[in-house]
Amino acid sequence: MIKLRFRTLDGIRKTKTFKTVAGARKAAHDWVGKDADVGIGYAVSTDGVVTVSVDGATLDDIFGEPKVAEKKDEPRKFVAKRSGPDSYDLYCGDPVPANKFGRVFEAYEVHVGDERDGWALSFEWPELGYTDDHYSTLKAALAYARWAVEGYFEYSAEEARAEQEAEGAWLRHAERQTNDDFAFEEYERSRGLI
Repeated sequence: MIKLRFRTLDGIRKTKTFKTVAGARKAAHDWVGKDADVGIGYAVSTDGVVTVSVDGATLDDIFGEPKVAEKKDEPRKFVAKRSGPDSYDLYCGDPVPANKFGRVFEAYEVHVGDERDGWALSFEWPELGYTDDHYSTLKAALAYARWAVEGYFEYSAEEARAEQEAEGAWLRHAERQTNDDFAFEEYERSRGLI
């Protein structure tokens, strides 16, 4: 539930409640305009006549750029390409932007003397850590590489979401009305200004 509190210079006070950010955004823009001056805890119309404070959302939600619905991620594409007689490079293509592929692993056949001893991986991204595991087949090595890359992207996305949530919580706390705000309103009421 999003609550907007409007106050005008001539003493009009109005509180409106909304279920969606879009509805609150439209009402706030109708009352104070899209180009309102945003302060800490409230926004003021450009002519200085109307102020609005917000509970249940941030001022950035109301006056910032509208959030675009995220499209469902397309699956990443992985391509294994022979790079030598006993080696393959694994490329990962991020669907956005424009399927640019980057090399993430090299899979190479391990030899002990003249005997083949499976496959190993060499990482191109330090963020993926280090592995000295051997895999019995090229397919197993590439499957592990794909799993590691997908895990890295999932971890990075979760880390970004957590960071945004923490910033949003801090902003909501910073924009809440304080006891000083409530005391000032009480003072205005006692003087008959509201």
